[in-house]
Amino acid sequence: CFNALVETLVALMPQILSLSRMAVESTIAGRASGGSSTGLVVLRYLLTSTCLRPRIATPTLVDALAQNLVLTERLTRDEQQDVRQLVVLATEQLTQNSVTLIACAERVVGQLLPNALGLLQAQDASTRFLGLKMAGDILAVLLNDSETYRSAQEVPAEGSTGRASARSAGLSGHINRLIQQFLSVVSRLLEDEDPIPSYALRTLSAVLEANAGFVAIVASNAQLLPLLLERLDPDHAHNNQHLLNIAKQLVEKHTDLEQLFRLGIVPKINKLLSRMRSSSQTDPRGMEEFFAPVLDMLFGLLFTTWEISQHCAPDSAAAVPSDGLTAGERMRLRAVYVQECEGFLQNVGTCLVWLAHEDSGWRSARRTVCI
Repeated sequence: CFNALVETLVALMPQILSLSRMAVESTIAGRASGGSSTGLVVLRYLLTSTCLRPRIATPTLVDALAQNLVLTERLTRDEQQDVRQLVVLATEQLTQNSVTLIACAERVVGQLLPNALGLLQAQDASTRFLGLKMAGDILAVLLNDSETYRSAQEVPAEGSTGRASARSAGLSGHINRLIQQFLSVVSRLLEDEDPIPSYALRTLSAVLEANAGFVAIVASNAQLLPLLLERLDPDHAHNNQHLLNIAKQLVEKHTDLEQLFRLGIVPKINKLLSRMRSSSQTDPRGMEEFFAPVLDMLFGLLFTTWEISQHCAPDSAAAVPSDGLTAGERMRLRAVYVQECEGFLQNVGTCLVWLAHEDSGWRSARRTVCI
Protein backbone atom coordinates (compact mmCIF):
# COMPACT_ATOMS: atom_id res chain seq x y z
CA CYS A 1 0.00 0.00 0.00
CA PHE A 2 2.80 2.38 0.86
CA ASN A 3 4.57 1.77 -2.45
CA ALA A 4 1.31 2.43 -4.26
CA LEU A 5 0.92 5.69 -2.36
CA VAL A 6 4.46 6.72 -3.28
CA GLU A 7 3.84 5.97 -6.96
CA THR A 8 0.64 8.00 -6.85
CA LEU A 9 2.41 10.99 -5.27
CA VAL A 10 5.22 10.82 -7.82
CA ALA A 11 2.67 10.73 -10.63
CA LEU A 12 0.92 13.77 -9.16
CA MET A 13 4.09 15.87 -8.94
CA PRO A 14 3.38 17.89 -12.13
CA GLN A 15 -0.01 18.93 -10.73
CA ILE A 16 1.48 19.68 -7.29
CA LEU A 17 4.16 21.87 -8.86
CA SER A 18 1.57 23.64 -10.98
CA LEU A 19 -0.55 24.34 -7.88
CA SER A 20 2.51 25.64 -6.08
CA ARG A 21 3.32 28.08 -8.86
CA MET A 22 -0.32 29.20 -9.02
CA ALA A 23 -0.30 29.82 -5.26
CA VAL A 24 2.69 32.13 -5.50
CA GLU A 25 1.44 34.00 -8.55
CA SER A 26 -2.10 34.44 -7.20
CA THR A 27 -0.72 35.70 -3.87
CA ILE A 28 1.44 38.26 -5.68
CA ALA A 29 -1.59 39.38 -7.67
CA GLY A 30 -3.71 39.61 -4.53
CA ARG A 31 -6.10 36.89 -5.64
CA ALA A 32 -5.13 34.30 -3.02
CA SER A 33 -7.94 32.30 -1.43
CA GLY A 34 -7.97 30.24 1.75
CA GLY A 35 -6.96 27.02 0.02
CA SER A 36 -4.62 28.46 -2.60
CA SER A 37 -1.47 27.36 -0.73
CA THR A 38 -2.41 23.68 -0.60
CA GLY A 39 0.12 22.78 -3.30
CA LEU A 40 2.93 24.46 -1.36
CA VAL A 41 1.95 22.71 1.88
CA VAL A 42 1.95 19.30 0.18
CA LEU A 43 5.26 20.03 -1.57
CA ARG A 44 6.90 21.07 1.70
CA TYR A 45 5.91 17.87 3.47
CA LEU A 46 6.97 15.71 0.55
CA LEU A 47 10.43 17.29 0.65
CA THR A 48 10.81 16.72 4.40
CA SER A 49 10.40 12.97 3.91
CA THR A 50 13.73 11.14 3.54
CA CYS A 51 11.83 8.36 1.85
CA LEU A 52 9.92 10.44 -0.70
CA ARG A 53 12.50 13.12 -1.43
CA PRO A 54 14.79 10.94 -3.60
CA ARG A 55 11.78 9.87 -5.66
CA ILE A 56 10.48 13.37 -6.40
CA ALA A 57 13.81 15.22 -6.63
CA THR A 58 14.04 15.76 -10.38
CA PRO A 59 15.44 18.57 -12.55
CA THR A 60 11.83 19.70 -13.06
CA LEU A 61 11.37 20.06 -9.30
CA VAL A 62 14.60 22.07 -8.98
CA ASP A 63 13.46 24.40 -11.77
CA ALA A 64 10.06 24.88 -10.13
CA LEU A 65 11.55 25.68 -6.73
CA ALA A 66 14.06 28.06 -8.31
CA GLN A 67 11.29 29.92 -10.11
CA ASN A 68 9.17 30.16 -6.95
CA LEU A 69 12.19 31.31 -4.98
CA VAL A 70 12.91 34.28 -7.19
CA LEU A 71 9.26 35.34 -6.90
CA THR A 72 9.39 35.50 -3.10
CA GLU A 73 11.02 38.94 -3.25
CA ARG A 74 7.67 40.25 -4.42
CA LEU A 75 5.83 38.74 -1.44
CA THR A 76 6.42 41.67 0.91
CA ARG A 77 3.01 42.44 2.43
CA ASP A 78 2.13 41.01 5.85
CA GLU A 79 -0.75 38.97 4.48
CA GLN A 80 1.62 37.30 2.00
CA GLN A 81 4.14 36.03 4.52
CA ASP A 82 2.51 32.62 5.03
CA VAL A 83 2.93 31.78 1.36
CA ARG A 84 6.45 33.20 1.34
CA GLN A 85 7.37 31.06 4.36
CA LEU A 86 6.06 27.92 2.65
CA VAL A 87 8.22 28.62 -0.42
CA VAL A 88 11.23 29.18 1.82
CA LEU A 89 10.72 26.01 3.85
CA ALA A 90 10.20 23.86 0.76
CA THR A 91 13.34 25.21 -0.93
CA GLU A 92 15.43 24.91 2.22
CA GLN A 93 14.57 21.24 2.47
CA LEU A 94 16.05 20.75 -0.97
CA THR A 95 19.22 22.78 -0.38
CA GLN A 96 20.00 20.80 2.77
CA ASN A 97 19.93 17.47 0.94
CA SER A 98 23.36 16.80 -0.55
CA VAL A 99 22.32 13.76 -2.59
CA THR A 100 19.65 15.74 -4.42
CA LEU A 101 21.92 18.74 -5.03
CA ILE A 102 24.64 16.56 -6.56
CA ALA A 103 22.23 14.45 -8.60
CA CYS A 104 20.65 17.59 -10.10
CA ALA A 105 23.86 19.66 -10.16
CA GLU A 106 23.29 21.09 -13.65
CA ARG A 107 19.88 22.53 -12.73
CA VAL A 108 21.03 23.60 -9.29
CA VAL A 109 23.97 25.53 -10.76
CA GLY A 110 21.98 26.81 -13.70
CA GLN A 111 18.82 27.88 -11.86
CA LEU A 112 18.64 27.49 -8.09
CA LEU A 113 22.05 28.88 -7.07
CA PRO A 114 21.84 32.00 -9.31
CA ASN A 115 18.35 32.75 -7.99
CA ALA A 116 19.49 32.30 -4.39
CA LEU A 117 22.38 34.71 -5.01
CA GLY A 118 19.96 37.12 -6.64
CA LEU A 119 18.12 37.41 -3.33
CA LEU A 120 21.22 39.05 -1.83
CA GLN A 121 20.06 42.25 -3.55
CA ALA A 122 16.66 42.19 -1.82
CA GLN A 123 15.44 45.16 0.19
CA ASP A 124 14.55 43.27 3.37
CA ALA A 125 17.18 41.56 5.51
CA SER A 126 15.20 38.35 5.99
CA THR A 127 15.16 37.73 2.24
CA ARG A 128 18.89 38.51 1.97
CA PHE A 129 19.56 36.05 4.76
CA LEU A 130 17.43 33.42 3.04
CA GLY A 131 19.37 33.81 -0.20
CA LEU A 132 22.74 33.71 1.57
CA LYS A 133 21.89 30.63 3.64
CA MET A 134 20.66 28.71 0.60
CA ALA A 135 23.61 29.75 -1.55
CA GLY A 136 26.01 28.79 1.25
CA ASP A 137 24.38 25.39 1.75
CA ILE A 138 24.51 24.67 -1.99
CA LEU A 139 28.14 25.73 -2.36
CA ALA A 140 29.20 23.75 0.72
CA VAL A 141 27.90 20.59 -0.97
CA LEU A 142 28.99 21.18 -4.56
CA LEU A 143 32.50 22.47 -3.75
CA ASN A 144 33.23 19.28 -1.82
CA ASP A 145 32.05 16.89 -4.52
CA SER A 146 35.00 15.97 -6.75
CA GLU A 147 32.71 14.87 -9.59
CA THR A 148 30.98 18.24 -9.66
CA TYR A 149 33.72 20.75 -8.87
CA ARG A 150 37.43 20.95 -9.60
CA SER A 151 39.56 23.98 -8.91
CA ALA A 152 41.93 25.21 -11.60
CA GLN A 153 44.82 23.37 -9.92
CA GLU A 154 43.12 19.99 -10.04
CA VAL A 155 43.20 17.49 -12.88
CA PRO A 156 40.67 14.77 -13.72
CA ALA A 157 41.18 11.52 -11.87
CA GLU A 158 42.90 8.72 -13.75
CA GLY A 159 40.37 6.64 -15.66
CA SER A 160 37.70 9.36 -15.77
CA THR A 161 35.89 9.63 -19.06
CA GLY A 162 36.17 12.59 -21.35
CA ARG A 163 32.44 13.25 -21.02
CA ALA A 164 32.61 13.25 -17.21
CA SER A 165 35.63 15.55 -17.29
CA ALA A 166 33.88 17.93 -19.65
CA ARG A 167 30.80 17.97 -17.40
CA SER A 168 32.93 18.72 -14.34
CA ALA A 169 34.85 21.45 -16.18
CA GLY A 170 31.63 23.08 -17.35
CA LEU A 171 30.04 23.00 -13.91
CA SER A 172 33.24 24.23 -12.25
CA GLY A 173 33.47 27.19 -14.61
CA HIS A 174 29.85 28.12 -13.95
CA ILE A 175 30.28 27.76 -10.19
CA ASN A 176 33.41 29.94 -10.29
CA ARG A 177 31.48 32.70 -12.06
CA LEU A 178 28.76 32.52 -9.40
CA ILE A 179 31.40 32.61 -6.65
CA GLN A 180 32.78 35.81 -8.16
CA GLN A 181 29.25 37.21 -8.00
CA PHE A 182 29.16 36.31 -4.30
CA LEU A 183 32.61 37.83 -3.69
CA SER A 184 31.46 41.11 -5.21
CA VAL A 185 28.93 41.60 -2.38
CA VAL A 186 30.75 40.03 0.60
CA SER A 187 31.92 43.43 1.89
CA ARG A 188 28.32 44.61 2.08
CA LEU A 189 27.16 41.38 3.70
CA LEU A 190 29.81 41.70 6.44
CA GLU A 191 28.23 44.99 7.49
CA ASP A 192 24.64 43.74 7.23
CA GLU A 193 22.28 42.76 10.03
CA ASP A 194 22.99 39.67 12.12
CA PRO A 195 23.22 36.78 11.41
CA ILE A 196 24.11 37.66 7.81
CA PRO A 197 27.82 38.48 8.50
CA SER A 198 28.43 35.11 10.17
CA TYR A 199 26.89 33.21 7.26
CA ALA A 200 28.89 35.31 4.80
CA LEU A 201 32.11 34.32 6.60
CA ARG A 202 31.05 30.67 6.62
CA THR A 203 30.47 30.70 2.87
CA LEU A 204 33.69 32.62 2.13
CA SER A 205 35.68 30.16 4.24
CA ALA A 206 34.24 27.22 2.28
CA VAL A 207 35.09 28.92 -1.02
CA LEU A 208 38.73 29.61 -0.11
CA GLU A 209 39.15 26.12 1.32
CA ALA A 210 37.91 24.57 -1.92
CA ASN A 211 39.82 26.83 -4.31
CA ALA A 212 42.88 28.76 -3.15
CA GLY A 213 42.79 30.67 -6.43
CA PHE A 214 40.18 32.97 -4.92
CA VAL A 215 42.57 34.07 -2.15
CA ALA A 216 44.23 36.54 -4.53
CA ILE A 217 40.83 38.01 -5.44
CA VAL A 218 39.98 38.53 -1.77
CA ALA A 219 43.43 39.99 -1.04
CA SER A 220 43.14 42.44 -3.94
CA ASN A 221 39.75 43.73 -2.78
CA ALA A 222 40.62 47.05 -1.16
CA GLN A 223 37.30 47.13 0.71
CA LEU A 224 36.99 43.49 1.76
CA LEU A 225 40.50 42.78 3.09
CA PRO A 226 40.48 45.55 5.75
CA LEU A 227 37.03 44.43 6.91
CA LEU A 228 38.28 40.88 7.40
CA LEU A 229 41.40 41.95 9.33
CA GLU A 230 39.34 44.35 11.45
CA ARG A 231 37.15 41.44 12.59
CA LEU A 232 40.17 39.37 13.60
CA ASP A 233 40.13 41.15 16.96
CA PRO A 234 39.03 38.67 19.69
CA ASP A 235 36.55 41.25 21.01
CA HIS A 236 34.77 41.57 17.67
CA ALA A 237 31.31 39.99 17.55
CA HIS A 238 32.04 38.28 14.24
CA ASN A 239 35.40 36.78 15.14
CA ASN A 240 34.78 33.05 14.74
CA GLN A 241 36.41 29.92 13.38
CA HIS A 242 35.32 30.72 9.82
CA LEU A 243 37.08 34.09 9.96
CA LEU A 244 40.22 32.47 11.37
CA ASN A 245 40.25 29.92 8.56
CA ILE A 246 39.96 32.78 6.05
CA ALA A 247 42.86 34.64 7.69
CA LYS A 248 44.91 31.44 7.71
CA GLN A 249 44.32 31.03 3.97
CA LEU A 250 45.41 34.63 3.41
CA VAL A 251 48.66 34.08 5.32
CA GLU A 252 49.48 30.75 3.71
CA LYS A 253 48.46 31.49 0.11
CA HIS A 254 48.89 35.28 -0.23
CA THR A 255 52.39 36.36 -1.26
CA ASP A 256 52.09 40.04 -0.27
CA LEU A 257 52.42 39.69 3.49
CA GLU A 258 53.49 43.34 3.69
CA GLN A 259 49.89 44.21 2.95
CA LEU A 260 48.71 42.11 5.90
CA PHE A 261 51.34 43.72 8.14
CA ARG A 262 50.09 47.20 7.17
CA LEU A 263 46.58 46.18 8.17
CA GLY A 264 47.78 45.20 11.65
CA ILE A 265 47.72 41.41 11.55
CA VAL A 266 50.55 41.12 14.10
CA PRO A 267 48.79 43.03 16.93
CA LYS A 268 45.60 41.07 16.16
CA ILE A 269 47.38 37.70 16.43
CA ASN A 270 49.17 38.82 19.58
CA LYS A 271 45.87 39.77 21.16
CA LEU A 272 44.41 36.42 20.16
CA LEU A 273 47.40 34.58 21.63
CA SER A 274 47.08 36.46 24.92
CA ARG A 275 43.34 35.75 25.06
CA MET A 276 43.96 32.10 24.24
CA ARG A 277 46.49 31.75 27.05
CA SER A 278 44.26 33.36 29.66
CA SER A 279 41.33 31.26 28.44
CA SER A 280 43.37 28.04 28.64
CA GLN A 281 44.04 28.77 32.32
CA THR A 282 40.41 29.44 33.27
CA ASP A 283 38.40 27.56 30.64
CA PRO A 284 40.60 25.11 28.67
CA ARG A 285 37.95 24.55 26.01
CA GLY A 286 36.77 28.16 25.82
CA MET A 287 38.79 29.02 22.71
CA GLU A 288 39.83 25.53 21.66
CA GLU A 289 38.74 26.00 18.05
CA PHE A 290 41.01 29.05 17.74
CA PHE A 291 44.31 27.34 18.57
CA ALA A 292 45.14 25.54 15.32
CA PRO A 293 44.37 28.38 12.86
CA VAL A 294 45.95 31.11 15.02
CA LEU A 295 49.15 29.15 15.60
CA ASP A 296 49.31 28.19 11.93
CA MET A 297 49.05 31.88 11.02
CA LEU A 298 51.89 32.66 13.42
CA PHE A 299 53.96 29.85 11.90
CA GLY A 300 53.26 31.08 8.36
CA LEU A 301 54.35 34.64 9.07
CA LEU A 302 57.50 33.59 10.92
CA PHE A 303 58.47 30.97 8.38
CA THR A 304 58.11 33.41 5.47
CA THR A 305 60.24 35.94 7.36
CA TRP A 306 62.89 33.29 8.03
CA GLU A 307 62.80 32.15 4.40
CA ILE A 308 63.32 35.61 2.92
CA SER A 309 66.08 36.24 5.47
CA GLN A 310 67.91 33.15 4.23
CA HIS A 311 67.97 34.53 0.69
CA CYS A 312 69.16 37.94 1.91
CA ALA A 313 72.15 36.69 3.89
CA PRO A 314 75.45 37.65 2.15
CA ASP A 315 76.93 34.16 2.54
CA SER A 316 73.67 32.33 1.82
CA ALA A 317 73.92 29.20 -0.29
CA ALA A 318 70.15 29.07 -0.71
CA ALA A 319 68.85 29.25 -4.26
CA VAL A 320 67.44 32.64 -5.18
CA PRO A 321 63.65 32.30 -5.43
CA SER A 322 61.96 32.99 -8.74
CA ASP A 323 59.79 35.78 -7.32
CA GLY A 324 60.96 38.48 -9.71
CA LEU A 325 62.30 40.67 -6.89
CA THR A 326 65.59 42.50 -7.03
CA ALA A 327 68.15 41.97 -4.26
CA GLY A 328 67.40 45.47 -2.95
CA GLU A 329 63.65 44.84 -2.85
CA ARG A 330 64.20 41.53 -1.10
CA MET A 331 66.38 43.28 1.53
CA ARG A 332 63.67 45.89 2.04
CA LEU A 333 61.01 43.22 2.55
CA ARG A 334 63.26 41.37 4.97
CA ALA A 335 63.63 44.51 7.09
CA VAL A 336 59.83 45.01 7.10
CA TYR A 337 59.08 41.38 7.91
CA VAL A 338 61.64 41.15 10.70
CA GLN A 339 60.53 44.43 12.27
CA GLU A 340 56.88 43.35 12.22
CA CYS A 341 57.54 39.83 13.51
CA GLU A 342 59.57 41.15 16.44
CA GLY A 343 56.17 41.93 17.90
CA PHE A 344 55.64 38.21 18.40
CA LEU A 345 58.54 38.00 20.90
CA GLN A 346 56.15 38.93 23.69
CA ASN A 347 54.38 35.61 23.14
CA VAL A 348 57.40 33.29 23.04
CA GLY A 349 56.71 32.43 26.68
CA THR A 350 53.13 31.57 25.81
CA CYS A 351 54.25 29.13 23.11
CA LEU A 352 56.78 27.57 25.47
CA VAL A 353 54.02 26.97 28.01
CA TRP A 354 51.98 25.20 25.37
CA LEU A 355 54.84 22.86 24.57
CA ALA A 356 53.99 20.97 27.74
CA HIS A 357 50.72 19.85 26.21
CA GLU A 358 50.67 16.52 24.40
CA ASP A 359 47.43 17.17 22.54
CA SER A 360 47.93 17.17 18.77
CA GLY A 361 46.40 20.64 18.62
CA TRP A 362 49.66 22.08 19.96
CA ARG A 363 51.86 20.94 17.09
CA SER A 364 51.79 24.43 15.61
CA ALA A 365 53.23 25.78 18.86
CA ARG A 366 56.16 23.37 18.53
CA ARG A 367 56.79 24.55 14.98
CA THR A 368 56.62 28.18 16.06
CA VAL A 369 59.19 27.76 18.84
CA CYS A 370 61.53 25.90 16.50
CA ILE A 371 61.52 28.82 14.09
